[in-house]
Amino acid sequence: MRLLILGSGMMARAVAYDLTRQNDVESVIVADQEPKQLKKLTGWLKSPKLRTVRVDVTDRPAMYRLTKECDVAVSCVPYFYNLALTRIAIATRTHFCDLGGNNTIVRKQLELNNRAHRANVTVVPDCGLAPGMVNILVADGFSRLDQVEDVRIRVGGLPRKPKPPLHYRPVFSAHGLINAYSEPCLTLRNGRRQWVEPL
Repeated sequence: MRLLILGSGMMARAVAYDLTRQNDVESVIVADQEPKQLKKLTGWLKSPKLRTVRVDVTDRPAMYRLTKECDVAVSCVPYFYNLALTRIAIATRTHFCDLGGNNTIVRKQLELNNRAHRANVTVVPDCGLAPGMVNILVADGFSRLDQVEDVRIRVGGLPRKPKPPLHYRPVFSAHGLINAYSEPCLTLRNGRRQWVEPL
């Protein structure tokens, strides 16, 4: 399997680290517009499966060519690129997932379901940490209990030893983090989906 990772920040590093260690992965291409970030990743990962490419994700022809080379693309860039990247993935018949970060973008991605289905492509938006992994953990927890009354999820870059000025470790895209504090939140209350204001 040939994989493409878009972005080379902390999340992309974690994805690249994991994927290069999988036996069924032939190659991992990490694409970013920052050569220093790519060089840093290459020096840290030191994997023969890794190849880096300098590219701007807004360059549609370049992204089309790069995505077409791969079986799966993983977007670790800010959420506002994901809709265009999803369209490219469907056009190139490349499976696609992203770390999400914005409900409006995700709804627009989900509207492409029929096109993805016709292209025999799986698109999994919004599968970062939260939403993403936490949803899987909560669903697993639900399945193990007889009855669930309330679940509250708190996720963030909360270090063991917080340091000023933020007492926070920024491990996520600043764009997604700001959006999480300003965009309405989808909740499940009394068995019904509801939108509530953040915080």
